[in-house]
Amino acid sequence: MSVAVTMFFNLKALPDATDAVRPVEFYVNNGRTTLSQQTRMVILCDSETRPWIEEIRTRLAPGVETVYIEKSLQEYDHYKLNHSIIMENRRGNANYTESRNTASYCITTSLKFHAIKLAEQVFPDATHYFWIDFGCAHIAKEADVYLPKMLASPNPKVSCAYIHYRPVHEVESMERYLHAGNPCALAATIFSVEKSYVNKLFTRALSIFNEMLSKGVGHNEEAVLAYLYTRFPDMFHLYYGDYYSTASNYNYVVRDFHPIRWYFIENAIRNGRRDLAKTCAENVLASIERGLFQLPDNDVQFLRSL
Repeated sequence: MSVAVTMFFNLKALPDATDAVRPVEFYVNNGRTTLSQQTRMVILCDSETRPWIEEIRTRLAPGVETVYIEKSLQEYDHYKLNHSIIMENRRGNANYTESRNTASYCITTSLKFHAIKLAEQVFPDATHYFWIDFGCAHIAKEADVYLPKMLASPNPKVSCAYIHYRPVHEVESMERYLHAGNPCALAATIFSVEKSYVNKLFTRALSIFNEMLSKGVGHNEEAVLAYLYTRFPDMFHLYYGDYYSTASNYNYVVRDFHPIRWYFIENAIRNGRRDLAKTCAENVLASIERGLFQLPDNDVQFLRSL
């Protein structure tokens, strides 16, 4: 049985907020899809956000067991110990002056790994834990249709969408790879974790997070996932797509083939990983055989040639 995990803290109210940080209203409008899932859920929130989150959750998923971990973001040791380090790392870096990607934002994204571990402690009988961004419906197309399907049919291991393949030599130097932010690689909008992988994900993710802090770069969860896959590929069951298809493509590919071809398959081939390209192509072909979507003959022939 799957458990959904999400969180919301009002980053707009924190001292390091910029004008680019989204207001609460954005999440109120876009959080309903996440909160409507008819499965057990763990929600990290605080005393300010819990009342309206709980009202929406109770209305959209009446009677479904939900555990609220009510605690201010700034009370977490992960925040208290790391915020000043990130601020110091970023001092004088113009990339972050007006960005939505504040130090608080980066700490919040990396708190996802803590949230998965906390959810395992709350519901130890679950087989899988699904991270679902609170406002994912604004980017993940048809999330209302596909989230229930994902929760009902979870993938093994740690299952993430790999969007833009990054070869080992590209990420080898953290300082070089992350010098200007976080290049797109794996998406963290929605992902699942099989119970037996929770501890590996938690400990290895925090190890990489701390390594990034020590080198003055990175910090957020997608950069962590890029290094997790590079160093521990056997942890992962990949699926493919773009941010738009992080829900729809979880079990089978149903959209966004061209980003899959040009950013994952072609890039993997160029970097000597035809094996990864072939696995991805087989996933796409299986979806076509199931009648989930169609491609022109030339694209089909390309996939079959791998």
